[in-house]
Amino acid sequence: MATRNSPTVEPAEREFVISRVFDAPRELVWKAWTEAPRLAQWWGPKGCTIRVVKLDVRPGGIFHYAMQYKPGHDMWGRFIYREIAARTWAQVQAERGKTSRQPPRIVIEE
Repeated sequence: MATRNSPTVEPAEREFVISRVFDAPRELVWKAWTEAPRLAQWWGPKGCTIRVVKLDVRPGGIFHYAMQYKPGHDMWGRFIYREIAARTWAQVQAERGKTSRQPPRIVIEE
């Protein structure tokens, strides 16, 4: 007898995909992900300010940032770049004390 909370799909087999289509050349979209001033303009939810502390886009490099909704209330985040294929894709892993089985992958296609 299966229990009510038994998963039917193993976590490693799950995939969650979010797609966006931009009316921009691949090079410009890549720059939006890899240049601190551009990234700070769009990263995070509306109403917050993003401060990029470090952006080192290479395997082992980090994206370290603070989101601020009001002065003195920073929420920190940090991603480690695991793999990079210039102007094509990047695989990152969030640092939250837990290891993800399938780190997110950012894919830029034309």
